Amino acid sequence: FFEGACAKVVVSGAAGQVGYALLPLIAGGGNHSGTQVPDVNSATVR
Repeated sequence: FFEGACAKVVVSGAAGQVGYALLPLIAGGGNHSGTQVPDVNSATVR
């Protein structure tokens, strides 16, 4: 469970950072989603 959770957080964090850079370019409305995902992951990890 912990391994899966850690891997999920790492993948989500990386996807969040990439998405944060790409989503606003592809769709301006995606900026909020890209912002919230990394924030939730950071809060969960800490």
